[in-house]
Amino acid sequence: MFRGWADAVAFDLLTDGRSAKPAELLQQPAVEQCWLLPKARSQFRLRGEVLTLPAFLEQEERQRHWRRLTPGGRALWGWPEPGAPLDPTASFPAELTDNTQLPEHFRLLRVGLE
Repeated sequence: MFRGWADAVAFDLLTDGRSAKPAELLQQPAVEQCWLLPKARSQFRLRGEVLTLPAFLEQEERQRHWRRLTPGGRALWGWPEPGAPLDPTASFPAELTDNTQLPEHFRLLRVGLE
């Protein structure tokens, strides 16, 4: 999920750390983000690499993004693990309040453009 520009040559993505994506990107950090704007009949492709941030900065940035999400946006990180079998009787949170602690699996991927 695109969450904004970190600076002129880097952008931030948020993902669930329980998915395969973060581990795969440790092995192969090259990424390509594609945006399709159908009404404008335009497509943008941005290529780069996932950057390794100092631990203190990564934690600060994760906290900043977590606080900026709406309660409904945070709810995605209260859902079951991606790819796990779904329990049809389970309920998923519609919101996670402002005082909900930052989940460990809430991951930030900062991509530096080529």
